[in-house]
Amino acid sequence: MRHPALMAEVRSMLALATPLSLIFLGQVAIGAIDTIMIGRLGYEVLAGTALSLNIYLLLSMIAIGLIVAATPLLARAASANEVDQLRHCMHHSWLLAGGVSAALSLALGWVGPLLLLLGQQPALVATGVEYMEVMRWSLIPAMLMIATRNLFSSLQSPLPALVVMGVAVLLNILLNYLLIFGYWGFPAMGVRGAATASILVNLFMVISLTLIIAIRPTFRRYQLFSRGFDFDPALLIRLLRIGGPISLAFLLEEGLFSVTILLMGFFDSASVAAHQIAIQVGTVTYMFILGIGNAATVRVGSAMGQRNPLAVARSGWIAIALGASVMLLLALFIWSFPQLIIALFLDSLDPANTRVIELASGFLVVLAIFQVMDGIQLTAVGALHGFPDTRIPMLMGALSFWGVGVGLAVVLGFVLDWRGIGIWIGLASGLGLMALLSSWRFYRLSHHCERYFERARELPVT
Repeated sequence: MRHPALMAEVRSMLALATPLSLIFLGQVAIGAIDTIMIGRLGYEVLAGTALSLNIYLLLSMIAIGLIVAATPLLARAASANEVDQLRHCMHHSWLLAGGVSAALSLALGWVGPLLLLLGQQPALVATGVEYMEVMRWSLIPAMLMIATRNLFSSLQSPLPALVVMGVAVLLNILLNYLLIFGYWGFPAMGVRGAATASILVNLFMVISLTLIIAIRPTFRRYQLFSRGFDFDPALLIRLLRIGGPISLAFLLEEGLFSVTILLMGFFDSASVAAHQIAIQVGTVTYMFILGIGNAATVRVGSAMGQRNPLAVARSGWIAIALGASVMLLLALFIWSFPQLIIALFLDSLDPANTRVIELASGFLVVLAIFQVMDGIQLTAVGALHGFPDTRIPMLMGALSFWGVGVGLAVVLGFVLDWRGIGIWIGLASGLGLMALLSSWRFYRLSHHCERYFERARELPVT
């Protein structure tokens, strides 16, 4: 690689990844704000909503996987200035997002019986059901918003979406303040208020992004709303073939965390609450590099459309290096200030929270250890999606997250009686193996990417 080309790619990657990371941080900030404010209602309430919310997040991975399948196709069409292909792909992405999220919203009506079947405490389940009765309807606008936002990243123009996200975070704080606690004449709705706020915030974002696309000349040129929708079964099948393995991979990874919180539920409420705090911190750090992973998909997808093997390798390895570096810095921060972080979620002066704080401190130490591995696996998988290569990464995730991660969590947590710490070590081991396998896979494909060039150009258009 020539040094100027390397530095140019670093600048291009950062120019795209930085606003994307801020967007994803804004998204998780909305969830963190919900967690913090619900936590003020008591850790039992926090634990109950955490149980149902993890099932919500698990099922949402199905829709998200199908949505992000469009990313390499949109990126290739944009780089080649293929307006009809881009519009056609975007229409089908919206179709999948709306249809699948509607079905999943209905399925979430069964979250209560499912949690009871899994042996969770009835008191926690009752709180979780109350929350999810409202929260499940936020899934439809949330998935439509993600599909719409994906267009901005594929066009490498994420700044309008970043502005919308910034306003949404502030709106979420205000709505939570009003609806959870009942200030300024609003009713105190508790967990239902938090869920109602989520619905309103997601509606605001999808409407705002749609208006930007319809009004701004940069996006209006693609005629996403002025041209009719032509249903294309071939394109829909292609998106399903790409997105199906991505959905399964997301389910495997998200399922790893959902299963572990259910395992924590077999210990006590304090373990569930402490686990949720650590997971929320990990989600925040994850968003720092999720933008890099998405940028890797776009940059590798664009390079594949240009049939440039050197650019493919350069984009992927720069993304992986950036992901590992960012996560190392964040790991050092978590390792150094665990008590400060926990204080954001719980009142450290309340004696009732002592047990939760002790457990969360230990969980955060393990979280800091596996941060770098998580950064590597996320960016490597993002680069693989740019080919698009999705089936093999999904199989690697099955082995890493479930064969190793869950297996070790059960053995260490229950057989050896290490309890919560054992479960977190299992999590770390699964992510570490995935980092090694996904990096190896990208190394292999980046040296033989010519065979993928024609596949990257297969985008049926009617």
